[in-house]
Amino acid sequence: MRHRADPQQAGFFRRFLAFAADTLIMTFLAIFVFFAGNEAAARLRGRTGELTRFLRAIGEGSSVSVAVKGTSLGLTVGNAKSEEADFKRAFLQKLRATLPDDEFAAAVEMDLGRLEKSYPKVMDGFPPGSNKVYVLGGEGLSLVYEFICGYAYFILFFRFGGRTPGKRLFGLKVVSLDGRPRLGWYEAFERTHGYAASALAASIGFLQVLWDREGLTMHDRIAGTTVIRQKKPAPPRPAPKESAVSREENDPEKDSSQP
Repeated sequence: MRHRADPQQAGFFRRFLAFAADTLIMTFLAIFVFFAGNEAAARLRGRTGELTRFLRAIGEGSSVSVAVKGTSLGLTVGNAKSEEADFKRAFLQKLRATLPDDEFAAAVEMDLGRLEKSYPKVMDGFPPGSNKVYVLGGEGLSLVYEFICGYAYFILFFRFGGRTPGKRLFGLKVVSLDGRPRLGWYEAFERTHGYAASALAASIGFLQVLWDREGLTMHDRIAGTTVIRQKKPAPPRPAPKESAVSREENDPEKDSSQP
């Protein structure tokens, strides 16, 4: 690319790999934070937490689905192959005898995740080995992923050092276009918030780096930043060894012993 905002500017492929690594790290972080927080809150209320239910599902050989940002990560435990629709039908059959008509009609419109959260005792009523389907996470996990972990993860790393773990792995750093040594809080927030704009319309904002005159993405333009490659500092050269002749010439005791 001939026109760049910075002579050390990183290319699209390396930036893509770094962002993919950050997304993977952030996903696992969000799952950990969600389960830990949910388990603590459930115990305070005397209820069963998501993590406990998840581990119980594994022990029962049930089908487990973890929803992150509306996308199922489709984890199936054991040999259970029950379809979600079939299990929902069985769930509603158990529910039919316990609810009035208007409440049952509302339950029919719910997805399996909402049914499980609204009627946990019905879910627990299915014995082990009956191909129960556990839907964990859902909207709560999406909120943790997008707002708590997502914003905190990128803003803090951009503010302090300009290098997320993914960018550090691939030798990259986010810098300000005006030459300041590190990003301010507002710049870090703008760049993080700009990811949402770049993700619109099939992530065209991320691809903008391929044709932009200065090689900048949409979120770079919004925040006034770019991503550069950091060269590893050269190792210090060892000091030259002093020869025996030089040591003799510089020996003061030898000079004082001369007549």
